[in-house]
Amino acid sequence: MYDRLLFISEIILAIETAIFSLCFLFLSVPKIEALRNYRACRRYIAFAYLILALLNTFDLIIDTGPNYDLYTSVYITLIVSSFQASLVTYALVTLINLNYVKPKTFITGMLPPSLFSLWFVIVTLIIHSQKILEISGYVFEAFYALQIIYYTWQFLKQSHLYKEKLNNYFSEQESKRAQWIQVAFFTALSIGIMALLAQVFPTKLSAMIFNISCTVFYFYFAVNYLNYLYIFHFIKPIATPEIQETEKGTLPLSRGNLAEALDQWEKRKGFTLPGITISDVASDLNTNRTYLSTYINNHKEMNFSEWVNQLRIEEAKALLSKQPDLPIVEISETVGYSHLSNFGRQFSKITGTTPVSWRKNLQNN
Repeated sequence: MYDRLLFISEIILAIETAIFSLCFLFLSVPKIEALRNYRACRRYIAFAYLILALLNTFDLIIDTGPNYDLYTSVYITLIVSSFQASLVTYALVTLINLNYVKPKTFITGMLPPSLFSLWFVIVTLIIHSQKILEISGYVFEAFYALQIIYYTWQFLKQSHLYKEKLNNYFSEQESKRAQWIQVAFFTALSIGIMALLAQVFPTKLSAMIFNISCTVFYFYFAVNYLNYLYIFHFIKPIATPEIQETEKGTLPLSRGNLAEALDQWEKRKGFTLPGITISDVASDLNTNRTYLSTYINNHKEMNFSEWVNQLRIEEAKALLSKQPDLPIVEISETVGYSHLSNFGRQFSKITGTTPVSWRKNLQNN
């Protein structure tokens, strides 16, 4: 039973990855400079899917051959996983940092699994030594474990920087638009760990579970990666800051003038504009966005999002106090929130209680 299911799972995975590799290669991407690295990474991903399709086809040939060896099949799985670890990490990080992957980075990531693949072919087809293959497997397994740790560290580092950029540009929770990127990475990490365990416990059941997990993941990953263009225009200002910083006639104000300008802006309640960004504020004050962001970080001791939310919640508290009959949803909209849920989350984060409870406590006192 397991033999047949394993065979079917490998066929489905090979066909799926072959089809998506063609999609990544031939579906068009707008010819704009901001998407240059994204176009490059689409080719990397096409390469990753093609490798997976070819190696799974090779694995199918071995599985149906007279000299089938489960350990050899597991070694192939490890090679595939090592390639995928590099390519998937590069592809996902590129979505949050378009300048992350350079040709040198790509070559460095591809070299170790390529050398292990070459050694595998030499041992399998020329040396014919099962003992050498097993020892090589242990060495590759140790390398792969270190590779997973390194790429996880890199992704978490880049993800943290990305969130900082989001919070210093947007006033609301725009990071949810790209939440699938984290889901995809940690799903890929889980599959990578499964590949590592399959090396330690090589069974046909574990191989079948691995193939099914890969089939689901690579479908989810491909669909979301191809749809990235639909969210790119939202994050373009922070993904490509060099393009946005070519403002004309926006010289930095002096520290004193900027403090006064921000004070006037707060009095005008500019923070109540829904979806306001730091570029909007910089334009309103006729100053440079980078200078303004640095000033807020240093003198307000918080990022742009925290600063705007602090102002909004203080305004909401004033409305809750002065207008006890005003519905919570109207207060949320008045102070600048597009979604009531976000207002409630930010209010609780800053005050430690909900808007309704805060109003009740105020009335009881």
